[in-house]
Amino acid sequence: MSRHFVHCALLVVAASALGAVGPAIAHDVQAVVEDGPPRRVTLAYGDGEPFAYEAYELRAQGAPAEASPVQAGRTSETGGVVIDPRVSDVVALRLRAFSADGHGIDLLLPAVNARPAAAAPIALTAAPTAGDRLARGAAGVAAIAALYGLWFARRRRRARARSAQD
Repeated sequence: MSRHFVHCALLVVAASALGAVGPAIAHDVQAVVEDGPPRRVTLAYGDGEPFAYEAYELRAQGAPAEASPVQAGRTSETGGVVIDPRVSDVVALRLRAFSADGHGIDLLLPAVNARPAAAAPIALTAAPTAGDRLARGAAGVAAIAALYGLWFARRRRRARARSAQD
């Protein structure tokens, strides 16, 4: 195999790994909680695109997994979830919303009466953040490069051993 072919193959692998990081960063889900007579949570991807028509569930905080959700449905066209005030005023809730491709958010919403009222909406982001995902992507590329380096060093050592025998 020529050296040029191996280097081109490495570049293709690295580019595809970096290409996978871009969409992951764009799919961070962020939430903005707006307090009001009906409490509203607006969900959006990291690039600002609404988290539209995706399934969500609201459960009481600490409720067992087999308990039925307090409220369930799909987000609106703008990524909004309107929470029944009779529930959100009294008990802390856990909002879970996930898209078909697996991206989503698991968010704890304290009871409205359990915290002081805020003048501005509270902006919350889901973990992992875009920086975490970028770091994972970079670690993946570094692991691929390390494997390539080990393979190349072994191949070179074998070639030297063969030339010494000849």
